[in-house]
Amino acid sequence: MQKSLDRLDPTYRLDRLPKLDCNSFSWGGKVGYTGSIVRRPLKKGGPFNHYGVVYGFDDANTLWMIENNDYGVECVTWRDFLSQSFEVEFVHFELEPSRHSEILLRAFERSELLYEAGHNNCEHFANYCVHGKLESFQADGVKKMADALFSLVEMRILMSPNSRDHQLILEWNKLRETLKLERNAEMQNLINNQLKR
Repeated sequence: MQKSLDRLDPTYRLDRLPKLDCNSFSWGGKVGYTGSIVRRPLKKGGPFNHYGVVYGFDDANTLWMIENNDYGVECVTWRDFLSQSFEVEFVHFELEPSRHSEILLRAFERSELLYEAGHNNCEHFANYCVHGKLESFQADGVKKMADALFSLVEMRILMSPNSRDHQLILEWNKLRETLKLERNAEMQNLINNQLKR
């Protein structure tokens, strides 16, 4: 499958970032620095957002962002980050200009890893760069919803008269492993008890 991101401006890998003239900005009466986290709705809609980290302004007064996308970690212009969205929200204002190097070092740590929606997405990346934590509340919510749906199906299997046939549960286990979807502890105990019969 070919990936396509609409770009109006050049993009850069982290090993050749554009030279900054300034790493501070003001927005809505607040001053922020490199590491401020911004989100905008995904271009295709839905309940999800795209996250990026402010890098700073070059000498042409272009604002640069660092994001994790389908191509991996890239430095993109503000207008390419927005991707024609007019809704943008700063979810974290970095108030310490001295954290610039620490935040960029964390970005470099993640720069060679492939994008993966459930375990290394744009929100994971932004939170790791700024807070040192690989967290994505969006991915966690999807995993919880998927686990609940899987658990409903698994409960039906366990409650069916043919529940002695473990093959179906084993197939669901394989599917969970493929999706990297952990099972909640209560459901795991029920399945373990059923498989022991």
